[in-house]
Amino acid sequence: MTRSFTAILRAAATLWRTSSPLTAVAVVMLVAFVPFVVGMFVDPRTITGVPAWLKPAKFAISTAIYSLTLAWVFGSLPTWRRMRALVGWTTAIVFVIEVAIIAVQAWRGTTSHFNVSTVLDGVLFGVMGTLIVVQTAASAAVAVALWRERRFDDRAMGWAMRLGMTLTIVGASTGGLMTRPTAAQLEQARATHAMTVSGAHTVGAPDGGAGLPGTRYQVA
Repeated sequence: MTRSFTAILRAAATLWRTSSPLTAVAVVMLVAFVPFVVGMFVDPRTITGVPAWLKPAKFAISTAIYSLTLAWVFGSLPTWRRMRALVGWTTAIVFVIEVAIIAVQAWRGTTSHFNVSTVLDGVLFGVMGTLIVVQTAASAAVAVALWRERRFDDRAMGWAMRLGMTLTIVGASTGGLMTRPTAAQLEQARATHAMTVSGAHTVGAPDGGAGLPGTRYQVA
């Protein structure tokens, strides 16, 4: 038990030296994850059919994992100090603002993504979208550094990181498809002369279908 705890502390210290912003934001998200989970059990409200605090909890844990993984990747890029600092701070700031907005919207009892029903909701959604574009662009800098780096102790791991980071950027770039209004939303906007929702979590199928266990993300 003592050895495991010591190993965790050493790993945390290494990640902190590699990127203190990413390590710090991961700790913040892990701490925030706890009250979000508690909220799922003590707050009876639901948003789009799921517990109001499920989404903040999912984003808190996912951003923590991403932050720690990116800090670990930085360990293989020792000569790219400026890039690590810029991307580390950019990612940390974006994640804090993103999860904060998601949590505020959950507290308000409304959706965060695709919500354009009021000026405030539209602005918050716009801020989130803009920040994610910035973060994706910043992560592209990491991919460039990985492809240009030639000093990997483990060549297989080097290729895994290059391809993994590239796949991450490609996957994130497809998120723009989710913000396009669906046919049903456009039809409703024509009928009511107002649009309250623009986009959906599912592309090519209606939202609300069967999802993955735990996260309830749709497979489609």
